[in-house]
Amino acid sequence: MSLAVGWQAIGIYPRLGEEYWRPEYAAAWVELDLLNAIAQHNIVENALHRLDGRRAAREQYARLLEQFEELLAGPEEPRHQFLKASPGLLCATHDAVWSKIPFGKHVSDFVFREPCNDYLLVEIEAPYRELFRKDGHPRHEVTHAISQIEDWLSYIRKDTARVEREVGLRGISATPRTLVVIGRSASLMEDNRQKLATMMGEHPRLSIMTYDELIYRARANLERHFGPLSLRAQNLDIYYYRHDPAATT
Repeated sequence: MSLAVGWQAIGIYPRLGEEYWRPEYAAAWVELDLLNAIAQHNIVENALHRLDGRRAAREQYARLLEQFEELLAGPEEPRHQFLKASPGLLCATHDAVWSKIPFGKHVSDFVFREPCNDYLLVEIEAPYRELFRKDGHPRHEVTHAISQIEDWLSYIRKDTARVEREVGLRGISATPRTLVVIGRSASLMEDNRQKLATMMGEHPRLSIMTYDELIYRARANLERHFGPLSLRAQNLDIYYYRHDPAATT
């Protein structure tokens, strides 16, 4: 509370005799007041943390998504290194990840191994790339990315045993899942989205998504586990309570 007076703070004390009002007591009173305030704060904080044990993780992932969005306007390498350090944004269900894996003359951006030895091969293109021309046809960057993935798959199909042995992708099938991340959603019209769906239908186990869709999916997955990441306020801590039926006895 801000008061229109000259003091920075006002302390209210109980009615005491004059013998207690001595300057040498001031430091001890201040220390007791501070320790009491800290103790009360910690009691409330601990109680709130018991209600919302996911708060720290939620704040961490919210910052992570913000940092990634900021990198979309910059050069490619920092973005690649960011995804290398935070691979869960690309594949939340992986149990192993490799960066820059060669398939013959071509190099993948990322390879993820999921449970049951299902693999995901990822090609990362620039966020500023547009996916379609004005006449509705896919741009070269999109067709090139798909062609790149087809080259990887062709190499794997020709000698799966060699890929398992030399590259270390044990148990990989000849038809792993594939993903292309390219462009931004704002550049897509409804007919573009329909064309994308047709293109993905022509290539089994291929997904094409924009960076906005990637962030949206990562956010949705994280919020299922930790609660809403978008709750923010200035000068205020927000806790999110979610009843866990499994914890009910």
